[in-house]
Amino acid sequence: MNSYLKNVSSRRARILSLACVLIIITLVLFLAPLVPPSLVVSSEGQVVYEAVIKEPVFEVSFRHSVNKGIVREVYRIDTESLMITLDEGYFQSYGAGMLDTTTITDQMNFRQEGDYFILDFPENWQRTIHYIGGNTAKHVFAYGEDSLPIGEMRPQKPFVISVSRRSLYQKLFGIFNC
Repeated sequence: MNSYLKNVSSRRARILSLACVLIIITLVLFLAPLVPPSLVVSSEGQVVYEAVIKEPVFEVSFRHSVNKGIVREVYRIDTESLMITLDEGYFQSYGAGMLDTTTITDQMNFRQEGDYFILDFPENWQRTIHYIGGNTAKHVFAYGEDSLPIGEMRPQKPFVISVSRRSLYQKLFGIFNC
């Protein structure tokens, strides 16, 4: 009888150990950040778009509130540092109200192609890019074949674009802390 109890006790201990190991592995897989990184658009803490990064650039286009011309901003993604930089700006018209906070320097190339003035920006890597979806501006986020009309979806609401490695838990429950 004593041998029987030892076998049962030993078997229970192995099952309990195995269960603990499986729980730990499951938790690590569930809570650990996903690889590869994703391009994430969120608004007020809610993820409205997410895609595994396959292309190194995305765009945000909108109608400028002052001169009413179309603006296309092209951003470059660094998947190693999880950062973004504004690479080029395409401006249908350029003048009053355009880039008031940006000083054009020798590092920036300003040229014209067709109907657009194009400004090449110096690298300024950031963790997040912030916009407020405008009714008139009609902001549109574009990545690869995907297009997201942020201005219509979330008028007058802030939205944030970032590169992230989120866990399965965060992804399943749409959690994004930004």
